[in-house]
Amino acid sequence: MIRIFAQWQDRVILSEDSRHHLVNVLRVQPQEMIELVIDSLVYLGKVRQLKPLIIDRLEKIDSHHELPFLLTLIYPVSKGERFDWVVQKATELGVFELIPCSSERTVVVWQPDDLVKKFLRYQRMIDDATLQSKREKRMKMDRYLPLSEALPLSFDHRWIASEYHLQNASTKQSIPPIAHGQRVAMVVGPEGGFSEKEIQFAISQQYQPLSLGPTILRTETAVTVALSMIRDRGIHIGK
Repeated sequence: MIRIFAQWQDRVILSEDSRHHLVNVLRVQPQEMIELVIDSLVYLGKVRQLKPLIIDRLEKIDSHHELPFLLTLIYPVSKGERFDWVVQKATELGVFELIPCSSERTVVVWQPDDLVKKFLRYQRMIDDATLQSKREKRMKMDRYLPLSEALPLSFDHRWIASEYHLQNASTKQSIPPIAHGQRVAMVVGPEGGFSEKEIQFAISQQYQPLSLGPTILRTETAVTVALSMIRDRGIHIGK
C-alpha cells in the first residue's frame, strides 16, 4: 500500500511534491486506499477524487516500526555518493539522528553558507527512505559539528568503530543490553580513519571500541555493519 506524509487541519493536506507524486507518478485512482503519516502516526486514507485531490482520513493504524531506543550516528562526511548512501541506509536502519561531522582526515568540508541547501536536499532523501522502510518518524539531520563537539554530547551508551580498534584485539567489546528509551551513539570514521588524537579523545569521553570483524571495511560498509549490530541488539530487548 502507498504511504505518504501529510498534515491534518480539519482535512488532509499534502505538499505539492507529494500531491504530484501521488497523482502523476503513482497514478492513484478514486476509492484507492493509502496510508497517511501525520505527526508520526499512521492513518488509513481513501482517495475521494483527483481534481481537486481530496483524501479522507479514516481510522488510525497500529503501526510500530521504530527502534525501542534512540540511535544516533556520528559520522564524518564522506565524499561523492557515499554520504548519500549513508543517509539512505541510516534512515532505513532506524537511526534517530545522523550528525554529520568534520574531522582531521575528512576530505569534504561543508561550508556554513551551504548548510541550509544541503539539509533541504537530504531531507527529501530521508523522506523517501522513511516511507520506503515504513517508518513513522523522520530521521533527524539538522546540525553539522566538528567531531570534537559531537563526541561530548550526552548518551547512555557510546560506541566507536575504527581501523585502529579492529587491529587491537584486546580492545574488542560486546554490546550490552540496551534498555527502552536509552540514547545510543555510534561513531564511524571517514575514509582516512581517525587520527590517534581523535581516538584518544573518544576514549576519554567513554566511547567503547566495537569490532566489526577481521577485515577492514569501506566507510559506508562499516556504517551499515555497525548500525546493524546495534539495531539487532536493541530489537531483541527482553528476549
